[in-house]
Formats: sequence, structure tokens, C-alpha cells
Amino acid sequence: MFDLSNLTRFLNPNLGEILDLFSLAPQTLWYALAILSFLFAVNYLIRTALMTAGVWSVPVHMVVCTLTLLPAILMAAILVWAAYRHPERAWINLGLAALLYLPWGVGGAITRLVRRDTEGADIGWMTMGAYITFPVGVVAALIFR
Repeated sequence: MFDLSNLTRFLNPNLGEILDLFSLAPQTLWYALAILSFLFAVNYLIRTALMTAGVWSVPVHMVVCTLTLLPAILMAAILVWAAYRHPERAWINLGLAALLYLPWGVGGAITRLVRRDTEGADIGWMTMGAYITFPVGVVAALIFR
């Protein structure tokens, strides 16, 4: 399933290779999905660490709110880039974006192990994320088709 010979060129990437990776091309799709899944899960762990360290800090709260929607904003940007680079796969990529909500939710559920009062995996925040990701992805698919 994974061809490890391609992995070595992504261990020391330049910007062009990173953009190629996140164009969700068939050759690098699994690598991109694995990296995004990891980033989405770690994002929630960083949020939890910040909430624990700076409970009453307004700047920390703003960073936490931004990190809450960061996966949706990142995925929307990636959907636009991928639709531009591979317009024939734009609708497939929307389905893959929906699958990436699973590790986002898992990352949020893991934070509940640390703090019960966290809003991790909250359906409201994930719905807000969907309102960001999917309209942008659909518009990109329609524009670049």
C-alpha cells in the first residue's frame, strides 16, 4: 500500500515538494492524508496544553479558538490547491476531506482524557469547520473543473 522509496524525498523537502505533496496527487495521497491526520490530532493536544497552562489568559483563549478551526481552514486551502493542480480529482478530494474529520474528532476525543471540561470533538466546532471546508471545496471544484 505504501511505497517507501518515495518517502525519502519527503524527509528533506523544499517548498515545491511540500506543495506537490498537498496537491493530493494519487502518487502521494496516502502520505498527505497521514500527515494531515497527524497534524489534526496534534493540534488538539496543543490546544489542551494551552488550556491547561493559561486558563484565564485572553491571548491563550484566542490562540485556542484559532487552533480549534485551524484544521478546517488548512483543509479548505488544500482543497483549493488540489483542485487547481488536479481538477479531475476535486470531487474525490472532497470525500477525502470528509474522512479527515475522523482524526480531527479522534484528536478531540483524546483531549477529553486530559481535561473533561474541554470542548474537544465538540460537534458544534466540527460543524463550523465543515461550514468552512466544504463550501470552499465545492466552489474550487466548480471553478477548476
